[in-house]
Amino acid sequence: MSLQDVSIILDFEGFKFPGKIIYRELSWVHLHKNLSDSYNIYTPGILYKNLNPNDQRTVRFCTHQLTGLFIADKPQKYGKWKSSEELKAYLLSLYKEHGCYFGFKGGDMEKILLEELGIPFIDIEKLGVPKSSKIGRIKNCRNHIGEIKHYSLCDVNLYKYAIKNKIFDL
Repeated sequence: MSLQDVSIILDFEGFKFPGKIIYRELSWVHLHKNLSDSYNIYTPGILYKNLNPNDQRTVRFCTHQLTGLFIADKPQKYGKWKSSEELKAYLLSLYKEHGCYFGFKGGDMEKILLEELGIPFIDIEKLGVPKSSKIGRIKNCRNHIGEIKHYSLCDVNLYKYAIKNKIFDL
């Protein structure tokens, strides 16, 4: 497998707890076409107040230090939203439409869901693609708020830039 086998690069943001993952954001970019999209993800029935103290601590850390995202149990007024179940159907439709492999950057969340759905994937980190922080930051990225470090749509576009411009060693 190589980067030539990859058609879609995707990135998830979410919360990983022992035995459970709550997906909160999906972004993807097509490696060979000018296509991309991003969705917020909500999980019905999951409320912050019902999480155990350790899981609440994980959510607080991720929200305040990494992504700025909170747990959502229903769609909010801003942005485009899909439920956690719609997320699975959406990924399968992307795979049927674009085929090939999905690439992701070293994340357990991506690997677990893609395996569950039977979508072939490649961890592009193992092929030498650097972390988005080492590639740079898209100037004036309207999606980065303050010091929030991760925004998945920005990250997948940075990975595409790195691959297309071969700014790493294989």
